Amino acid sequence: MSRILIVGASGYIGTNLVDVFCKEGQYEIIALSRSNNKRHEFVEYFELDDFHNLDAKLIKELNVDTVIYLAGIAHQKTVSEEQMLLVNRDLPIHIAKSSKEAAVSKFIFLSTAGVFGSSSERPVNEFSSTYARSTYARSKLEAEHRLQQVFDSSPVKLIIVRPPMVYGPGSPGNFSLLARIIAKPIPLPFGLVDTNARSFVYIKNLCDMIVHVV
Repeated sequence: MSRILIVGASGYIGTNLVDVFCKEGQYEIIALSRSNNKRHEFVEYFELDDFHNLDAKLIKELNVDTVIYLAGIAHQKTVSEEQMLLVNRDLPIHIAKSSKEAAVSKFIFLSTAGVFGSSSERPVNEFSSTYARSTYARSKLEAEHRLQQVFDSSPVKLIIVRPPMVYGPGSPGNFSLLARIIAKPIPLPFGLVDTNARSFVYIKNLCDMIVHVV
């Protein structure tokens, strides 16, 4: 049975992903987070105050073959650029190097569709040019580039997932704000807007896709 380490398991995507894996019933899940968030009886919950302590020795002891990196800072306006780079770029690189040394089979990194810029006149795919404008998107894109260097000529399979805005029950960020505005009993001029289409992905669809990748 495949053993999977989910780094950042207490976040919105992480919590939902653990739920989906548990429904699948064919995986052993180690949910790593900084806080105690026990929800499932058959999930190994592992607390670590500093993810930098997740070294190759510990990953070997956990005996995992797939590492999924979900930890990140996106919606906190008070966070400095230095802090965002630490969590979104430097930390996954550290864990990737540890995972490589521990000889895992797959490393899955959750990036963002924001690496393609804030808008596009045509649909984007993995071959589209990148143009990260925000600090968050830049931190993710820089992480992608460094991860590719870490796993270059390595048997470890690197998978990068670039989701657009994620929506669903309890979702953080702008989607919840938009939903609250729509729920107000006032007319909104959205019918006049035809140049601001947004891409969304439902949380369960995203989680199902990650399970499929695993």
